[in-house]
Amino acid sequence: MYNLCVMLGPPPKPHCAFGTACSSRPGGQDQGPDICSWCKNMSFDALYKQAEAHPDTRSLKHRIDNYMHQLERDSSERIRKGWPCLCACKDPEYRFLAWRRDFNPQDSRLCGTVRHRGQLCTRCYTKAQEQACPWLEEFDGDRFGFPCAFEDPRLRRPVDSNWKLGPLNQQGERDQNWEKDPRRDGRCSRSRFRNQLCQKCFNRMCEMRGFGRYFDTEWGILRGNYGL
Repeated sequence: MYNLCVMLGPPPKPHCAFGTACSSRPGGQDQGPDICSWCKNMSFDALYKQAEAHPDTRSLKHRIDNYMHQLERDSSERIRKGWPCLCACKDPEYRFLAWRRDFNPQDSRLCGTVRHRGQLCTRCYTKAQEQACPWLEEFDGDRFGFPCAFEDPRLRRPVDSNWKLGPLNQQGERDQNWEKDPRRDGRCSRSRFRNQLCQKCFNRMCEMRGFGRYFDTEWGILRGNYGL
């Protein structure tokens, strides 16, 4: 038997539809038909701006549009079938938010999938921490937004029973609609701020007697002596 030495050719050179304008490395990449993984990790806002400054603007915008529609279809299918969600950086739902427009992982690796919609994959969360991104204040760990005050596990202290049950009326009775009933009210959505009611709970409670005693009447945030 003979050992045959097979000479393998060199790996293909990386390429990108942005060519020399690709920011993945100094001087960019060779011109190619597709947007590279580095550029796909950028925000759509950044991609469209980069396309505006490129001689082949129209063709690049068409490729970006196709990529966005692909992610929209992927996200919808995952939600419909109960599959793991796209990283928040890839989810078109968040593409117009300030934090997403500003963030560039500066990495060619693909995003991982996540358990919850609005959650950052491990790579993106790590990169955001390394870059000390100020918008992480809008996240509860790696997840965008915060749990509704009624569902926040940190708000299960003895003092929290006061605002969760609500005030007494003149007959010494509590409003039965004050406390969240999952069977009637469904699941809470995410809140923008810590210690804040979700939109569903705010809409249900904002005109109830005593609401302003416990919550800011405009934002639905627990007042300082009740919140964390």
